[in-house]
Amino acid sequence: MGEVVTIIILLMLSAFFSASEIAYSSINKVRLETMQDGKNKRAAMAYFIYSNYERALATILVGNNLVNIGASTMATALAIELVGAKAVSASAAIMTILVLIFGEITPKIVASKHSLTLALFASYPLRVFMFIFKPVLFITEPLIGLVRRRFKGEELDPEEQSEAVEEELVSLLETVENEGIIDENRKNIISSALDFTERSVSEILIPRVDLFAIDLDDEREEILEQIQASPYTRIPVYEKSIDNIVGILYLNQFYRMIIDEPDLCIRDILRPASYFYKTTKLPAALEMLRSSQMHLGVVTDDYGGNIGIVTIEDIMETLVGEIWDETDEVYDEIVKINETTFELDGDVAIQDLFDLLGWDEDEFDIDSDTVGGWCIEETQGYPQAGDFFNYENIQVTVLTMDNMRVDRLRIDILTSEKE
Repeated sequence: MGEVVTIIILLMLSAFFSASEIAYSSINKVRLETMQDGKNKRAAMAYFIYSNYERALATILVGNNLVNIGASTMATALAIELVGAKAVSASAAIMTILVLIFGEITPKIVASKHSLTLALFASYPLRVFMFIFKPVLFITEPLIGLVRRRFKGEELDPEEQSEAVEEELVSLLETVENEGIIDENRKNIISSALDFTERSVSEILIPRVDLFAIDLDDEREEILEQIQASPYTRIPVYEKSIDNIVGILYLNQFYRMIIDEPDLCIRDILRPASYFYKTTKLPAALEMLRSSQMHLGVVTDDYGGNIGIVTIEDIMETLVGEIWDETDEVYDEIVKINETTFELDGDVAIQDLFDLLGWDEDEFDIDSDTVGGWCIEETQGYPQAGDFFNYENIQVTVLTMDNMRVDRLRIDILTSEKE
């Protein structure tokens, strides 16, 4: 009976060492640093072990091998005592299975999902084992360090390092939200800030077909009527072609000056437009608008043609969400019908669709910037209302068209029954 209890204890120690290895190799470093700064003694001990990972790893490997060998030896001795030498092979097979299931696979799976909790739990016992195995570590620790440095692989380039840091920050955000440290709104704002540097002006622009702009070649009376009907305070002004934007008209300035000068020449009070290439990142666009003291800029394509405009408000909305003012028509671009059905505008950014569905954009080859453009891309033509297609685990149905543009569509997340 004593041998069985010993074997169980050794298997538990095997599980402890295996779980500790995974917990400390996958723990969120930023979260652990934050906790140990708050005078959490267990977190401080865990951080010490994390900071001396090579020594901890040597301890874990030595301890795990010792207890596994001990368990196998005890099981073999018990089998010989009970059955005889013919039970040695069966005993070895049974112990191998037990060690794999209860000493390796199961604890490592659990540790990968609860790395912080298990790292904190294991911190003091692991520190004791590090002290007990100290004489052995004089030999094993340098050897393990040498092997890890020899086979650690190539250094990450700056872009890969940035992606790794971003993934760690996203993981930290999810952790602190789950623990109630921040609410969902704050988490969304911080997540938007992480995405901010990766998004370009082409993803958020007001498309050319939706532009409210004035043609200087129109009759003066017609221009004045357009100005009076404008819901905006700043209007792009072009000459002959919308691709030839000659400036931006600020209506506040226009109204002040036209009182004293009824025959005011509009061209004389236009402010020069800022221009962005379509791949310009949002931080750069925001800085250009700020330094030029402009509120909007014109976005151009490969051929210098105007494909739309982007405003400071559009840029800020990517950080804090929709900003409504008295000129905006209040409506929802994305409407949740139920848990598996959504309706959305065709000009919703494709990144917003990824966020809605929880997709990783790096795993999908989509060229379009908007959901409507993606529909045209997938159907290889201009769809009609009622047309649909399947993509991954969703069905996309076109609800309404505006000439050759997808105006509104529905997303159905397919369940196993539908598939």
